[in-house]
Amino acid sequence: MNAFSSLIASGGGLGLLLLMVALPALLGLACLALSRRSYGGQALLFFLGATVNLILALFILFGEEQTVLLPWAGFEINLALRIYGFSRLMLILSAVLFFLSALYSVAFMRRENRSGQVFFYCLLALAFTNGVFLANNFVTLLFFWEGILAVCFAAQLYNDRPKVRTAVKTLVLGAAGDIMFIVGVAVTAVQSGTLMMDVVSGLAAEGPGALGFIGLALGALARACAVPFQSWLPDAAAEAPLPFVVTLPVCLERVAGAYLLLRVTGGFYALAPGSALSIALMIVGVLTFLAGGMMALIQRNLKRVLAFVAIGQAGLLLLGAGSAVPAGSDGALLSLFAQVPALMCMFFAAGQVEQSTGSADLRRLGGLGHLMPFTGVAFVLGAACAAGLPPFGSFFADQLIFSAVNDADILLYIGSLLGLFFTAAALMRVGATCFFGPVRLPEGMEREQVKEAPGAMALPTVLLAVAGLGMGVLIGPFSSAVRNVTGSTVEGWSFSLVLCLIYVIALLLAVLNHITGHRATGEALRAADHIHYLPGLYRVYDAAERHYLDPYNILMGVVRVYSWLCRMIDRCLSWIYENLLERLVDRGSGALHDLNTGVVNQYLLWTLGGLAFLVLLFLVLV
Repeated sequence: MNAFSSLIASGGGLGLLLLMVALPALLGLACLALSRRSYGGQALLFFLGATVNLILALFILFGEEQTVLLPWAGFEINLALRIYGFSRLMLILSAVLFFLSALYSVAFMRRENRSGQVFFYCLLALAFTNGVFLANNFVTLLFFWEGILAVCFAAQLYNDRPKVRTAVKTLVLGAAGDIMFIVGVAVTAVQSGTLMMDVVSGLAAEGPGALGFIGLALGALARACAVPFQSWLPDAAAEAPLPFVVTLPVCLERVAGAYLLLRVTGGFYALAPGSALSIALMIVGVLTFLAGGMMALIQRNLKRVLAFVAIGQAGLLLLGAGSAVPAGSDGALLSLFAQVPALMCMFFAAGQVEQSTGSADLRRLGGLGHLMPFTGVAFVLGAACAAGLPPFGSFFADQLIFSAVNDADILLYIGSLLGLFFTAAALMRVGATCFFGPVRLPEGMEREQVKEAPGAMALPTVLLAVAGLGMGVLIGPFSSAVRNVTGSTVEGWSFSLVLCLIYVIALLLAVLNHITGHRATGEALRAADHIHYLPGLYRVYDAAERHYLDPYNILMGVVRVYSWLCRMIDRCLSWIYENLLERLVDRGSGALHDLNTGVVNQYLLWTLGGLAFLVLLFLVLV
């Protein structure tokens, strides 16, 4: 341990930078440099990067706190790094999840083209994410933060026919959040008088400080794929390679967004419970939770369903962090540990289904639990955790969050219950459609062609599936360990039996809703039709499916209107300069030409008249 501490502190802290940031990036470049035919070498380097990163994160978790300062440009713009309780927790979480994702991806990408490119982007994203957790200077944080967005944009240009629109949507929405993030950093630095993050604490979230808080919070929302920055994720989930989807938006970006959000609400700024900003953040959380669950309920593509569920889960993080009370913040952190593995598990199962059957269209799939039992069980366990069923860890995390929301505002609590209902109903619908009932396969495919996933893909899926259950069974020791690492002073639990009962009733209503809809339509896929086609709700769903409610399309509509106004103004100015002024000059010169008759008396008369006008003007002014 002492040798490791000496290594990361070597060169004034340069060792830490090289190990946690530069090493994954260099291994990623090596993957990219290898020939496409050298898949074994690419996979080895990729898995080596994930393994070394996990080992280093474990050393950091049990090591000493470190502060590293490498002077750079003056004006406190330094390459500052810091290892402390919260950053150690985020490093180990992302390292474990990335390792499991790498194990899965190595087997998954064997049949795919350009594996080196995907591995490169994943390792580069890991390097930037590690930098976010280690950064102790706002300028350093900005560099790594923007690096994640750049990787996310570039990685979506993966296919031979790149989905440019989705990549551009990702860039535009991410950049919109990051612009506000930069504003928040600037205001926070002015308010605190420093760029060093460990010095900034307890700033007032009012007056000019409110702008700093809002800017930093919006930057976190953009990374967590919360409203209004969420619409790119479902498109990317359906189009991009699965390792990218799981590694970046579902895992690394989600953890990075939660990390920044919790630091903003519970560290940089003193957010008062019940304040306008606290309520506003919770409203965004409820809208995100509701939007994700409601849209997941009507999707017919397996990966799009899971993408909308992931969006909804970001709402729970916002609700907990926005409550500005210890129970809510602890609930948000525990929810992160429960929900991200559950989401990854379901995406892994979806990848196995798509790779085995050649389709993610729920209209062409059914009864796969008979043919892929391990995948089916893993998906069900992941869905149960994502839905917050007891005794999974997410259930206990949700109780803390819902209790904090109930104390803040009853309407927000009711909205959260609706989000829980829609999410659970959507997961039941997709699980029952895909894995239960009679076997249904794409046209031309036989049952014998459907194979269970290989061990390298099944192992991380199963481990992630049981993670939520294990966390729930060991919730006491687990939460105590998390609090010890973060230094939290909160002790014990404050569950309300009444709120737990209401929570369980909401889940039971989701079960009853599915059973009723299934019996009415005869198909699990159509079990939510009675909700989808409600007279008032149908119009909302129709507008959403036509992308009328897509924030990106709304923003692009505003840009088009602005562009049209600019064109109109340009045409008006061109007409004034090229037509109106030309005509005025032409007619004026013609009139002067007509006055030039050559008669001396007329010239004298014009001269005397002009002189009289000047004298009169002088008398009036004096």
